[in-house]
Amino acid sequence: MHASLRRKTNLLMLEVWFVAALAISFFARPIPWLLLASGALLGAIAGALQLRAMRSSSGAFLASTSMQEVRRAMTASGGGRAYIYVFWGSAVLLVVLAWSLLGPRFPLGWAASYATFAFTRELVTFRGIIELESLSARASRGNDPTGSRMI
Repeated sequence: MHASLRRKTNLLMLEVWFVAALAISFFARPIPWLLLASGALLGAIAGALQLRAMRSSSGAFLASTSMQEVRRAMTASGGGRAYIYVFWGSAVLLVVLAWSLLGPRFPLGWAASYATFAFTRELVTFRGIIELESLSARASRGNDPTGSRMI
């Protein structure tokens, strides 16, 4: 299983995105509450789609050894393809929203909203990471020969 699907990596990413959102928001005065809420909402939607993809293609995620294979596993399901669209759509929407609310000061607002998006997405998908690690451990012990049934 690729390192990006490990609990330790995802805990680190949660910490990084949280600190980034907090730090950037501190410097983006006034604090862009609407952008932060938008990022969190879009991140929750993206995370739910990503979690659905992880559950429906768990065997492919378990077999992945590169980022390209992780992406291939993600796009193998409808939820994964929807996640890709939501991810890029969210990026564009957050830029437009930041620009319309903050004008030329939009870079910090956008960065704060994206960090909030990424943190929330990682938080929602963390359960899937735990499930994948559990499946990987069971498969390596021989308890689940398919290695593809998630909790």
